[in-house]
Amino acid sequence: MVTDELWEIIEPLLPPEPPKKPRGGRTRVPDRA
Repeated sequence: MVTDELWEIIEPLLPPEPPKKPRGGRTRVPDRA
């Protein structure tokens, strides 16, 4: 698990979430999970 302070540093470095596919599929796992 990541602390809030560390997450504030890491989150801006993560790539943006890809657009959702119209055909469905498995839901995306949050980056912080």
